[in-house]
Amino acid sequence: MKIILTAILLLLTAIPAAAKSVTAGELQKKCLSTATAGFCTGFITGWGQTATGMILPTNGGLYMVGTDSEVTVAIQRDVFLAFIKIHPEFADRPADLVLLLANGKAGHAALQKIQTDAVSENPKATKPL
Repeated sequence: MKIILTAILLLLTAIPAAAKSVTAGELQKKCLSTATAGFCTGFITGWGQTATGMILPTNGGLYMVGTDSEVTVAIQRDVFLAFIKIHPEFADRPADLVLLLANGKAGHAALQKIQTDAVSENPKATKPL
């Protein structure tokens, strides 16, 4: 688990927030406001749908993201809000990566190290970290 969180933290520190991406701080404000709660719900729903199966390159290799399909958007939102409240230093980072980190720490998302099969060039999942 520490390796997974370390890989996510490395991604967060290595990738500066892009000008057009939603930052964790912006998402936090939208999630806390009743006027923009729909944006928050939509963002987290979209994140959950696109994050599952995403491949993340790190210095330690390639990792595939897995999310718990039983966890509701409301739970993911609450986990994210609790995390960003405790860790405001991530407010300027991309919201999708902070969602991954927060839900990973809560046990709702995980990274699996993968390797490429030289014959078929298809990723194969190895044991979870």
